[in-house]
Amino acid sequence: MKNIIGNLRSECIRLFSKSTFIICIVLYILAIIAILITEPFSDGLKYSCDGMLTYIVGLSNFQRVLILLASLPMATSFCDDIADKYMDLIILRSSTHTYIVSKIIICFMSSLAVSFIGMMIYSVYCSITNGVGIQLFNIKEGTVYYDCANSSFPFLVIIIKVFFFSMVSAVYAVWGMTFSSYVKGRFAAMVSTIFVNTIFEVVGRCIPKVLRLYSIQIGNSAYGMGTAGTIVMSIMVCLGYILIASLLFAYNVRRRVQNEVI
Repeated sequence: MKNIIGNLRSECIRLFSKSTFIICIVLYILAIIAILITEPFSDGLKYSCDGMLTYIVGLSNFQRVLILLASLPMATSFCDDIADKYMDLIILRSSTHTYIVSKIIICFMSSLAVSFIGMMIYSVYCSITNGVGIQLFNIKEGTVYYDCANSSFPFLVIIIKVFFFSMVSAVYAVWGMTFSSYVKGRFAAMVSTIFVNTIFEVVGRCIPKVLRLYSIQIGNSAYGMGTAGTIVMSIMVCLGYILIASLLFAYNVRRRVQNEVI
């Protein structure tokens, strides 16, 4: 555990020592504005906050830009680790297991942070200028968001919706990094998240709705539960996908280490 914490600290220092993280947040906000400006049927910039989120997270093409931007801070990290011999250094100092765990965690958290911070900044701005826009009569009692929308702080609905989208984006980032470990080239590593997102959307049509990342992303009532239950189930499903990606990533890292030793 101590080695993992030390590796996480080192990864955070590497991440924030560059301006990529801040630039991605700025680009994320600008991308949201660009998506709303190109809204073909009305002035997208006049959407309420809830309307803005509903529109953005439901777009299969434009949302990929946001998913890509959220993954960029760690998109080429594995390729960089190989090129800079950083992976060998970390493994010699700690272990292969420590490197794998810390890499998965920092990839997930960095993508989650970019997406959540970027979308929350614009959501707060949109709420101030155009209103929150939560319509309680559009939400069935006992379903997701009803208890939050009926509370004294309805903006909590916006926070949870942003969290769902950001969490799914982070899952795609982890899978993107896993995929990039099997291919060569920085460009392939950068676009791997988009490739994974497309594959998941196609496969998602053939699996139960409760297991679809898209269902979690749009925060619908796939689980037939209230807000708390939906959050717990969504996190569990996302953790399952992360676990599978981690096993695939670990297999390739260990195989690479063994080949280098041999």
